[in-house]
Amino acid sequence: MKALLGICAALVVIIATILIVGWLLPVQHQVSRSVQLHAPIEAVWLLITDFQEAPSWRSDIKSVEGVAAPSSVLWKEVAADGEAITYETTVVREGRKLAHNRRTRLALWWPLDV
Repeated sequence: MKALLGICAALVVIIATILIVGWLLPVQHQVSRSVQLHAPIEAVWLLITDFQEAPSWRSDIKSVEGVAAPSSVLWKEVAADGEAITYETTVVREGRKLAHNRRTRLALWWPLDV
């Protein structure tokens, strides 16, 4: 009986620790990454806006499927491991800025400045 109580107490402590750490994490965070490409802006823009061609230059993507949407650009990327994620293009400033929203429970936004 003491062993069972000890196991239950340990589980409560572990769960409480996980919850406390989760509550202490920031709600929002921002990560940034940049790369310098030796190519004309127009060529880079054409490449990153043609999501259907992503599997030809991204090794982590197995396929891309368009998703019918009347008022926005939606597509589904199927990763090499089989995970499928739907994205939506949310901001376009022709030749300068492109933003994608990952349509999952966790809202992620990918802005690309050219």
